[in-house]
Amino acid sequence: MKIKQKIVQLALQLCLLCILFSCDANNDLKNKTTILEEDIASEVTFKEIEKSKVTNSKWCGHIVSWDEWGRKSKDCRGWGLCNASWFQPCKEKKNTSASESKKIKSFATEVYREKNTEEYFILLALNKPIPKGINSNDLLFRIDKDIILETEKSLGHKLTFKTGVYKFDETIDEFGGYKIFLY
Repeated sequence: MKIKQKIVQLALQLCLLCILFSCDANNDLKNKTTILEEDIASEVTFKEIEKSKVTNSKWCGHIVSWDEWGRKSKDCRGWGLCNASWFQPCKEKKNTSASESKKIKSFATEVYREKNTEEYFILLALNKPIPKGINSNDLLFRIDKDIILETEKSLGHKLTFKTGVYKFDETIDEFGGYKIFLY
């Protein structure tokens, strides 16, 4: 009888150890995913709008800018878009010099409009190849919460970056990127 109890006790201990190790492996995987997202945010660089274009009084476009790469669910860390703001230099002030270029935060891009559908979108185009160790499957770009842009004054309605996962498109520009529609 004692042998059966010892075997049962040993089996329970082994099960407990298996559970503990599988939880540790799960946490390691989650940590690697987080690290990978943060690596992507620091390693991947994009083409940006030329600040001289913004200060040119003859140019009248729309710009979206943001402070940092990150995800709302990760306290604006990781790989995605956490915040953004909108402005149209030529309509906001007659003098579009230094004050307008200051509105461009750390990152900025021009807003485009599809000719056929009239939909607004931005292009986030890489300015160099994907760094080694990161493949295009790792580059899922996330927006965890809708980001509403204050566009009523210039467009008559708001535009929104919709919550979602955006795939990397290797056909955008020279090194690939993302095409994100605003609704």
